Amino acid sequence: MLKVEWREDLVGNPASGTIHGGVITSLVDTTSAVSVTACLPDFETIATLDLRIDYLKAATPGKAIHCRAECYRLASQIAFTRAVCYHDDPADPIAHGVATFMRESSRASMLQEPKP
Repeated sequence: MLKVEWREDLVGNPASGTIHGGVITSLVDTTSAVSVTACLPDFETIATLDLRIDYLKAATPGKAIHCRAECYRLASQIAFTRAVCYHDDPADPIAHGVATFMRESSRASMLQEPKP
């Protein structure tokens, strides 16, 4: 689980004080990646292949945003995650996210044939 404290420089809408959606996107992506690396038997580089976020409601100005993610499937080349962002209770979510990550992304790019 990771969290981002509310800060004025992260606000996307100055009139409402609501955190910018990009902050939540980064939080989901990072927390999801951490959940993948926690499941790996050895160090690997990973890369986000796909990330989908459903924004369910605006975050409350002045409150920290927590994110909890789990890697629910670790295949040989792809990892699958799901995440939830919330203030105080995961049952009252701000956003849900799902992501897929490519495993050993740096090794895969090194194995590709150079283009002429």
